[in-house]
Amino acid sequence: MSIDVNKLMRKNKDGTKDQFYPETTVSAVQGLSEALGQAGKGAVTSVNGKIGAVNLTPADIGINGNGVPYASETQDGIITKEMYKKIVQIINSDPSGITVEKVE
Repeated sequence: MSIDVNKLMRKNKDGTKDQFYPETTVSAVQGLSEALGQAGKGAVTSVNGKIGAVNLTPADIGINGNGVPYASETQDGIITKEMYKKIVQIINSDPSGITVEKVE
């Protein structure tokens, strides 16, 4: 299904044109319900192997009894090790003296 896009334009006194957005409500958009289908209806197809209304546990997202897994240069954690290395690189390139270290 394709959706036609119509822009609302107004002509300024100097001859230029600007797009404008009138105030409206969702119910004023014809065909919106059909275009969205089942989106936003509350149930999910799958999240971490679960279906329907999903409540994730800490274990579902990799958090164990020790809290959030930290990343390092050698292992992924809450971010990937590549992201960790990039953050360290950015911080180390800043002469402000900021350092990164895990605090126990």
